[in-house]
Amino acid sequence: MLDPRANEVAQLRARVFRFILKAIGHAGDAEDLTQRVILVALENLKNFRQDAALSTWVIGIAFNMVRSHRRTAAGNRRFVGEDALEAVPSNDPPIAEHYVVRDELQRLNRAIATLPEEFREAILLVSLEELSYEQAAEILGVPIGTIRSRVFRARQLLRAALV
Repeated sequence: MLDPRANEVAQLRARVFRFILKAIGHAGDAEDLTQRVILVALENLKNFRQDAALSTWVIGIAFNMVRSHRRTAAGNRRFVGEDALEAVPSNDPPIAEHYVVRDELQRLNRAIATLPEEFREAILLVSLEELSYEQAAEILGVPIGTIRSRVFRARQLLRAALV
């Protein structure tokens, strides 16, 4: 018999894809990882303890896969939107604002890539994925105060890098 939560896991697919795309910046790899995350979640649904939201549990699986992907794809760090802006088809000729936005996004991506891993992970979960501090703390397995300080420090470092 199919677990009734399986449908809920499948509905999280778009959110998981967006999260992974923000984390690794490559649509093809994000699609592959998303499929793997959904499969792993469905296969392990019986292990879900319900002490957190199902979406937090699935994002946690995605987060661990992103970490693993980064280790195996060392040095291949690209973040939010580097290929996303280029992939948007348009019949309109590019305008100056497009280039400004793309350049600023690339600057931000480079700055995020230079953050120490613990700060990068915290800012990714809280600011880009818009998880609560509590959810991010649960995914990373650290106290909430640690998440708060990592996000604060990451924002400081990004401000300094983007001045």
